[in-house]
Amino acid sequence: MTTVSKFGGSSMANAEQFAKVKAILNADPNRRYLVVSAAGKDPEHPVKLTDLLLRIAASDDQALFDQVIARLEPIKVALNLQFDLQQAVAEIQQEWNAHHDHDYLVSRGEFLTAHLMGEYLNWPVLDATKVMLFDRDQFDATASAHALAQAPEHFVLPGFYGGDETGCVHLMPRGGSDISGAWLANLLNVDLYENWTDVSGILMADPRVVHQPKAIDELTYAELRELTFMGAAVFQADAVQPVRAKGIPTRILNTNRPQDSGTLVVRASNLDGPLTGIAGRRHYTVITLKKYQLAAHLEVVQQALSVMADHQLKVVYMPTSIDTLNLICHGTLDIAKRQRLAKDLVSACAPDDLAIQTNIALISTISQRLAKRPAIAGRLLAYLDDNNIPVRLVSQNSGDSNLLIGVATNDYARALNAIYQNFLHTRNAPEPYFGA
Repeated sequence: MTTVSKFGGSSMANAEQFAKVKAILNADPNRRYLVVSAAGKDPEHPVKLTDLLLRIAASDDQALFDQVIARLEPIKVALNLQFDLQQAVAEIQQEWNAHHDHDYLVSRGEFLTAHLMGEYLNWPVLDATKVMLFDRDQFDATASAHALAQAPEHFVLPGFYGGDETGCVHLMPRGGSDISGAWLANLLNVDLYENWTDVSGILMADPRVVHQPKAIDELTYAELRELTFMGAAVFQADAVQPVRAKGIPTRILNTNRPQDSGTLVVRASNLDGPLTGIAGRRHYTVITLKKYQLAAHLEVVQQALSVMADHQLKVVYMPTSIDTLNLICHGTLDIAKRQRLAKDLVSACAPDDLAIQTNIALISTISQRLAKRPAIAGRLLAYLDDNNIPVRLVSQNSGDSNLLIGVATNDYARALNAIYQNFLHTRNAPEPYFGA
């Protein structure tokens, strides 16, 4: 069994965190491949290393190179490392002044952090520009797999970047180190991908809204995608697909509490709990268009979508019924925009009725059992009714693992807590709800 372990910026923030990472790797010989982010924030250093480099790229302030050294020097000294940090930063500064290559400069946080960690572990550091390869801005998995074929038994890989066809640095999209780790797991066909962060797994609900929500023990990649789409701060979609494509399990773990089991993400789960997780976002606009026998006139749907595109409104959900079309987009429209939109929809679609609701919050309740246990959906709605929270929208497709509920933005926090707290106490046996 082999494992790729990726550690985020908070895990690489100082010498104490470096020591934790080393202990974690030493605790399991299967952890043979390490991906690191640039040193993140800690109490003594409120600015991420990458943010320092971004400031240099934006301002060309040469004095900030001294801050880069000052940010990493305590790690080097505390761990008694020999890496020539000043010389490395001097070479980075020289290269920046010669070419002003943005991607090169911003990637140097991972580069420097990886070399410090490589010496600390006595593991070789791979050159990401030689093994994480891009072709015309697209990641080239075939070429990268070939480049990794001769990789050593253990190594450290700086995350967040690779190399293009000319050998220049090419940055990954947002969440780049997660993407690097997921692709490395894919290319090496490992048995497990570990993503080490500062939280003990994926939480069932937003901790900013729900007090101390429990961690999810296990969920599927499909459920993870639903939670991520609705705003759960987990992974970017690009950081999920490489491991999902090969069915490689991902475990989200806490560097500061390695004894916690975290959350396991798998292709198919054997767990059968009534509710996997809850996610949501505020400030949606819902356009409801009613027209007799709408289902028989798909051209009306096309016309409505065309009007939305003309108004530069991105439709994220489109629940429909025999006579009704709901167009849901993120954001709030002022009165003037609503009036212009309504006028154009009436002109293009000639609806029997048209309503535009603003300040709607959408709550996505995720469960594999939703399609098989309609009582779960009934109980969810009952919880809201019991707490006098009006429901503005309900949507669930056949076989779907997601029940989408719309409430007023002002009711969002109460609704989320009502659902979570009630399911928390009945999570093992959701009885049917028959109403009063």
